[in-house]
Formats: sequence, C-alpha cells, structure tokens
Amino acid sequence: MSGMTFRTGPGGAPGLAPRRVVVAGDWHGNRYWAVNVIRRVPQLLSGEQPRLILNLGDFGIWPDLEGRRYLAALSTALAEVGAELWFVDGNHEDFPQLAGLAGDTTQDGRVRVRPGIYHLPRGHRWQWHGRSWLACGGGVSIDKALRTEGRDWWPEEEITDDQEAAIIAGGPADVLMSHDCPSGVVHDFRCASTEAPIHQVIVTGVTDLPSGCRDIRSDCSSSTSSRPDARENQGAVVLALVAQRLGDRLADLGQSRPGPGERRAEGVLQRSDAVIE
Repeated sequence: MSGMTFRTGPGGAPGLAPRRVVVAGDWHGNRYWAVNVIRRVPQLLSGEQPRLILNLGDFGIWPDLEGRRYLAALSTALAEVGAELWFVDGNHEDFPQLAGLAGDTTQDGRVRVRPGIYHLPRGHRWQWHGRSWLACGGGVSIDKALRTEGRDWWPEEEITDDQEAAIIAGGPADVLMSHDCPSGVVHDFRCASTEAPIHQVIVTGVTDLPSGCRDIRSDCSSSTSSRPDARENQGAVVLALVAQRLGDRLADLGQSRPGPGERRAEGVLQRSDAVIE
C-alpha cells in the first residue's frame, strides 16, 4: 500500500484527489459483509486509480480476537483490489483502542489502523478539487441501556463541547463527513435516549458554517463523485448515514445464497484468519 497517493499534504494542502469514491457505513465489524463490499470496488470504481472507500462510522473497531480478524481481513481485501479505506468513528467503536492508535499518524493527520485503513479524527480537514472536507464522527447510542460499558459501549462516542468548539473555530467546510445527522434531517427512528436529539443539535451547529447544509443520505455500496462540478457538491454537503436502511441491506445479504464474489470473500477471510491465528 506504500504506493497509494491520497495524501492531502501538510495543513490540508491539495494532493491527488479521487474523481469518484465509494461511500459506505455501519459495517459493525461484519467481516463477510465488509469484504464483499470491498471485492466490488473494482466494478464500482472502474478506471479509478488509486481507489478509495469512505466509511461513515460504526466501521468495526472492536476488542479481542474477532476485532483483530476483522481488520486483518479488510486489510488483505483492500490490498487485493488496490484500495484504501478512510473512516470516521460512529457510536459503536472501541474508543480506547482508537485512542491507543493516535500516535501513528500520517503527515496530513490521518491515523494508521492497519495497512490501507485510516481513521479520520474529529476535526480532521483536507482539500479535494478546491473543496474543503471535514471529518466529524461520533453519535449517541439510542440502545445504550441494553449495552455494557467497556464491552460494547463507550462514553467517548459523543462529540464533546470542546470538540464542537474546536471544529467551529476552524471555520466553514464544503463537505462534512459524519456518522450522525443534523437535527433538521427527518427520520423515523424510535429514540428512547434524551441525549440523541441533543447530539444532533451539536452536529447542526457544526454544519451551520456559515449557512445551512443540504443533506445526503448514503447507501452502503454507492459511489459518489468528489469533483466540484458534481451535483452532490453544489453548495455545502453533509454525508450522513441512515442506519436503518443499511441494517436492512445487511439482513438481506445474510439471507442470500453466496455467489462467486461471496466465495472469493470467504477465501480472503480464511487467509486472514490463518495470519491472525
């Protein structure tokens, strides 16, 4: 992966910018699903070199052996298709593990997780095609009452007041790469947590710089243009996930019979397991 050239340079100076990227999210550490998406990247980004996946949170930083197997499988699959993956954290990540990786950063501020896999910390900025991009992960688990702190829930999921203030102080951005959506986005989630709406107001505060942003709801295997003349980038843009749709896609995939791509994915998982074990 040393030949990849998605660097943005010191201070977010423009580097080699992709024309199109794959937008994904809510993989939740599911190796089989994630590798299947990665195996489709050559078709989704035909003619694009190098190739890039942007994952919008709940990527799958998870503790213990299964978490290591997941990252190894994805790193192997990415190398085989000549791609990198950049992700923002969601609300379901092992945040202490992420914090432990923070010392291994690229020149432009991305955090190396595994070969070909990079975390974009909250507040990370870069430039593509004359557009400013901003990463702001985090969210509130509406089911945290059913979870156990330190095992499958961590309080660092929430954007803090200091993080919000630092991002706002950094000034406007054209594109916000986020996991949570602003409070103005209509959804039909049944939310028992009082913190979730408050968190969406924080995201709204970040996006209102200096004017409101138009919202894009992404799908788990869609590709979108990063060029400034693309319709998606007219004005300020928010990349925000609708997790319910992604969950439906995962359920559908789990019920389908494996085709050739799925069988190749199984081979990747077996090879990566052998390395880990």
